[in-house]
Amino acid sequence: MENNTNKKSKNFILVLIFVILSLATVSKVYNKYLDKSSSQTIDKEFEFKLSEINNDLEIKSLNGKVKLEGYEGEDILLKASYIPKEKGYEIDFYRDNSNNFLLDYDTNKFKSVSVDVLVPEGFFKNVEISSFNSSANIDNLSANKLILTNMNGDIRITNLNAKQLVTENMNGEITLDNFDVKNVKINNLNSSVSISTIGMLKSFDSYKWQVDNQNGEINVEIVEPNNINYNLYAETTNGEVTINKDNSNLTYSENTGKKVSAKTYNPRKSDKSLNLSLKTTNSAIVLN
Repeated sequence: MENNTNKKSKNFILVLIFVILSLATVSKVYNKYLDKSSSQTIDKEFEFKLSEINNDLEIKSLNGKVKLEGYEGEDILLKASYIPKEKGYEIDFYRDNSNNFLLDYDTNKFKSVSVDVLVPEGFFKNVEISSFNSSANIDNLSANKLILTNMNGDIRITNLNAKQLVTENMNGEITLDNFDVKNVKINNLNSSVSISTIGMLKSFDSYKWQVDNQNGEINVEIVEPNNINYNLYAETTNGEVTINKDNSNLTYSENTGKKVSAKTYNPRKSDKSLNLSLKTTNSAIVLN
């Protein structure tokens, strides 16, 4: 009887030792995982002094936001706030041999990246911004060309002066307010496009704006002190085209409610010209 009791005690002790060792191993593996992963936001700042004006800029954001603002200065200031999937993953912002400024990182290694940039006005020739699951806000920028692509977030552009703007978005609004851009090309899906410019068309004699939208409204408001020669085409399916501007100076070649084609009657060569193409599906188009 005593021998059986001793055997049971020894077996219990062995099982207990096995359990303790197993728990220690699991704890070690878990702690190792915690050491590798990171859930804290890291802030990193970069600063470059600009001596030349023909620079290019490329930045991107992930599951956060991107904000770019022009200011009166000579330095580009960039702050990146990010959460890496593992410790040791870094973000770099640098200038290459061609005077291009690049924000570089592997999107597969980060949970989120938000970017806040201050740029000197007029120092950048081309600016390219890409974002995913992010909002994008651009203000007070002067450049030759701005390219902005986004998915699952709103885009807002204000006080932009450029020769060309190309912007694409999916599942988010696009808003352009008080801008002076010669050539505009907008593509959007599943949300609205709003354009408003009041007394801003000054830098160019002719303008060409093209807006293509799916499953979202297009609202355009143009208020200019000088006369504008319009060449207008607007088309929608399952919606209506509404022209609220003074129609007395427009001559229509087509006006069916869903499709409008019109241009300024007896245009003057001294006036600025705007070629405006607006297309959407399953929603309305309004021109004020």
